Amino acid sequence: MICFIILMTIGLVVHYSESNKKNEAIDTVMPTYRASYHFTTPDKWKNDPQRPIYLDGKYHYYYLYNHDYPNGNGTEWRHATSTDLVHWKDEGVAIPKYTTSNGDPWSGSVVVDENNTAGFGKEALVGGSIDIERYITHRASFGGHS
Repeated sequence: MICFIILMTIGLVVHYSESNKKNEAIDTVMPTYRASYHFTTPDKWKNDPQRPIYLDGKYHYYYLYNHDYPNGNGTEWRHATSTDLVHWKDEGVAIPKYTTSNGDPWSGSVVVDENNTAGFGKEALVGGSIDIERYITHRASFGGHS
């Protein structure tokens, strides 16, 4: 009987000491403040996200971005793509700041001009910005579209 009690005691001690090691490992993991599900920028900050548009099997997502925050002013449009709206690839700056005397791009919208209504070509991506009194087109290669 004494042998049984000693074996049970050793078993319980080993079990609980292993459980505590697992809890210690969990508690020492450093927390991260980056979202694990939602889209985040590669660095700095974003605001005014635009509705993703779907073109040639990819979702194209534009948002305002400031690469020299907090020291710089103005914003630029940054671009990301996804095939599933969960995994995103950063495509870099689509419309840079500090390039026109009219100011930097601010909030606006992007549409796929399927019928060439704006005159920039069939299925051109056309972006309008509220701070500049003209339309800006993002001319890039998206499966042969500009």
